[in-house]
Amino acid sequence: MKEPAKNQFVDSIDECVTNGINQGILHLSTKNDYLDGRLIKLRDKDVVNFGSCSYLGLEVDERLKKAAIDAVTRFGTQFSSSRFYISCGLYVELEQLISEIFGAYALVAPSTSVAHAAAIPIVINDNDAIILDHQAHASMQSAVNLLTRRGITVEIIKHNNMQMLEDKIKELSGRHYRVWYMADSVYSMYGDYAPLLEIKALLEKYSQLYYYVDDAHGMSCTGKNGSGYITQTIGLLPKMILTSSMAKGFGTGGGILASLDKEIIRKVKTCGSNLIFSGPIQPPMLGASIASAKIHLSNEVTVLQSDLKKKIEYCDQLIRAKKLPYVFPSGSPIMYLALGLPKTGYNMINRLMEEGFYVDTGLFPAVSIKRTGIRIPINVNQRFEDIEKLIAAIEYHYPLVLAEEKQSIGDLSQHFNLDFSYAEHLNPSDSKENKKKNFDLTVYNSINELDKATWDQFFEDRGSFDWEGCKFLEDVFVNNPNPENNWNFYYFVVKDGNGKIILITFFTLLLCKDDMLSPESISTQIEEIRKNDPYYLTSKIMMMGSLLSEGEHLFVDRTNPHWKDALVSVIEKVRNIQTENNANAIYLRDFHTNDIELRDFLIGQGFFRTDMPDSYQISEPNFSNDETLLDSLSFYSKRHVKRHVLKYRDIFSIKENNDEHIEYWNELYANVKAKSLKFNTFTLPKKIFEIILKNPHWHVLELYLDIEESSSKSKPQAVIFSYSNKKIHVPMFIGLDYTYNSEFKIYRQALYRTICHGAKENKRIYLGMEAGIEKGKFGATAYPKCNYIQVNESFNMELLSLLSNQKNK
Repeated sequence: MKEPAKNQFVDSIDECVTNGINQGILHLSTKNDYLDGRLIKLRDKDVVNFGSCSYLGLEVDERLKKAAIDAVTRFGTQFSSSRFYISCGLYVELEQLISEIFGAYALVAPSTSVAHAAAIPIVINDNDAIILDHQAHASMQSAVNLLTRRGITVEIIKHNNMQMLEDKIKELSGRHYRVWYMADSVYSMYGDYAPLLEIKALLEKYSQLYYYVDDAHGMSCTGKNGSGYITQTIGLLPKMILTSSMAKGFGTGGGILASLDKEIIRKVKTCGSNLIFSGPIQPPMLGASIASAKIHLSNEVTVLQSDLKKKIEYCDQLIRAKKLPYVFPSGSPIMYLALGLPKTGYNMINRLMEEGFYVDTGLFPAVSIKRTGIRIPINVNQRFEDIEKLIAAIEYHYPLVLAEEKQSIGDLSQHFNLDFSYAEHLNPSDSKENKKKNFDLTVYNSINELDKATWDQFFEDRGSFDWEGCKFLEDVFVNNPNPENNWNFYYFVVKDGNGKIILITFFTLLLCKDDMLSPESISTQIEEIRKNDPYYLTSKIMMMGSLLSEGEHLFVDRTNPHWKDALVSVIEKVRNIQTENNANAIYLRDFHTNDIELRDFLIGQGFFRTDMPDSYQISEPNFSNDETLLDSLSFYSKRHVKRHVLKYRDIFSIKENNDEHIEYWNELYANVKAKSLKFNTFTLPKKIFEIILKNPHWHVLELYLDIEESSSKSKPQAVIFSYSNKKIHVPMFIGLDYTYNSEFKIYRQALYRTICHGAKENKRIYLGMEAGIEKGKFGATAYPKCNYIQVNESFNMELLSLLSNQKNK
């Protein structure tokens, strides 16, 4: 059975979250027998809870508790019927109260996620389109994904980018009846607000624009009757559907749907399958919610809001006074302080827990992987002294954490693209800028600047990038008409105090397709767009090795006690080059998947791992002719080679390093390139064939089909280009005429011939990725490989994930 295509984005999330669990900061459980809204017990220790979004502290209000108990006594622990048939009478009272809070028609659901999943498929018509803010809450994005099976057009825009929003509105309005913008009002990670006044102006400007907004983190904190940030700022508008949550400031649980249009609420209630056929809000929570709603409709809610506001302002003032790296000072109840790399976040969170404080961590995918931070929700159960002591502890530990993790305030500024220079006083006294290093790092921009024997000492048998191989790449990928074929080269050499090399590698700065590792079906879809927009979904990246190199690109001496510091110094330099050149990502390539030490180290540095297709090698070819080749194979492989390869051997003739058909080679290569989207890259420049012919380390093998039916006997049916030195043979790419491929197994014949060429000289044969079954038949061994990737902006990854979801539906 064919292995299912992997979702790169999901795998990356799993890798990062699992690492956070292993670090002891995610998926925690309290050990309290009783909760008071302020203290929780973690690691057998009472800590002040700065992770709760119960902004008004109503979850421990005695009136809510009594109402829940009363509802249990009167109606039982559950009312086990879907609302399609019958619901507990408390629903009617609660929805009347919620309608009064909002001054609109309202519907409640077991959760905001259920509200989204029930409402969105109902209110969106087949000829509507959706524009989604890429930081909209995951529950909203999940509900939107349900629409892809209906063929609904879904676009995403960068966070709060109003120009991009307006461009999309103009683009979609001509083809769709309504265009819905879907977003949050208060964003749950950074605590930043949506630009509501600008959104309101767009709603007034474009008659086809509608607004679906989640005000979960605005509910209760602000607004008349605690109706939230939306109603306080722009009001509930006719072309708006408002969703909110009772699981935050409201102090209970459940989702809310509100609208000025009675028909929308009615239709969701009658047709929203997730709402009417799933389990209801149970009586205890309905009772507690009614009690909370009555508090919201009393003058008491303004007192609670005032208390919350004072604590928010106090925390905000302390953060500013201490000059901590404050990401979005918005005045919302969520504060976010920059820490940068995940490992720095892990360190700070664990330190604060030892000090008696629990705070949330902002981690990928909720934020970009280098924008890890402390997320501090403020609520009325916290005391002013708690806030003061927390900020003091953070101030104390900042330089210590930065020192341990070899980070600086300058790094944080770079990671967040914000100026945190006002926080320079937090730099550790022994920061990496001042700390004496036990090694020296030198960066070169050409292989010509390095000694050939020194470079080859490390890489001659590792792949196609010995000294001559790198020189070839530099000759090819300069002065080309298209930007994707012009690369910058960086060679990194780290030596210890005695001049001994402890790390050596090279990187290329190049333009790359963002879907390079995506499923073929996604690349096929994107390539259609690229026919008119050739650089759609492309980004500059810093890649270890290059797109035309095969093997292990990094040598690091792990017996040296400073090897991790050396690797960090290279990564930091690569980040600097990345920033200077506005590159979006760093790719570290071709590592063994079972290298756990390196995996944990690189994830701590802010990289996430992605699995690559297996790489294939014949490490020690022990055959020199067909007979010994067959003797080296298993029974089934031997039978395969006899039937599908050797059977056709004599109807092919070969030529080597022949320049007669150099122009035709490009056509054959283009045939293969058009069919090869599993590893989707740009087409190689045509001049590569001329340079190959002039380079003694390249071997060109042409296959001619000697049969009467062949209409092109004078031209090769296949050409394969291989790089060789005295230790390795690397078939790099191939060109094929597919006319007779199926009948005479031309690809297999080309593979067989190039393997024989390498085996003849007893060289290690690198066969690259893909076609693993075919390569395995010749005795090749599969080596599981992985990459480590760090992305500045995850927008394109999320867009690819959206496209993948749409395609899979």
